[in-house]
Amino acid sequence: PVLQAMKCGRRDVFTLYLQEGLTGREGERKEKGALGEAVALAEQAGVDVQYVSKHELNLLTDNRPHQGMVLDATPLEYEPMGSLPPAASLTGTPPLWLALDEVTDPQNLGAILRCAWFLGAAGVMVSAKNSAPLSATVSKASAGAMELMVVHSVKNLPK
Repeated sequence: PVLQAMKCGRRDVFTLYLQEGLTGREGERKEKGALGEAVALAEQAGVDVQYVSKHELNLLTDNRPHQGMVLDATPLEYEPMGSLPPAASLTGTPPLWLALDEVTDPQNLGAILRCAWFLGAAGVMVSAKNSAPLSATVSKASAGAMELMVVHSVKNLPK
């Protein structure tokens, strides 16, 4: 989710926290894989990169799994939706939309978003009332899909 958040640019990013020892000492260029890519993206965007202990990362995440990387960024919000977009032409495949009514568990919402992205859903809409907010837990459970697709909210789903 950290890499997708940085790549998609839908959030304002303040600080990238990396666990000490995973990347070498500050200033060393030992970063490889996802950590190295995150550092490179942060440097390109002018984002502060801080190397902190695992204990500090655990405090930042309330002891939730973090894989040595935590991003301090603005939250994503649901996009309001007044009406459905027009359907595809009759010759093409009609778009698939998911309508979610009161999905309150953030891990379930994240798993649904992950599946929706993988299966090519055109969009997702949720009821504005009694739905889980787009949180870090949803982002983690969605494996970054929450960053890639806009999630819409409607006041009254049946209408």
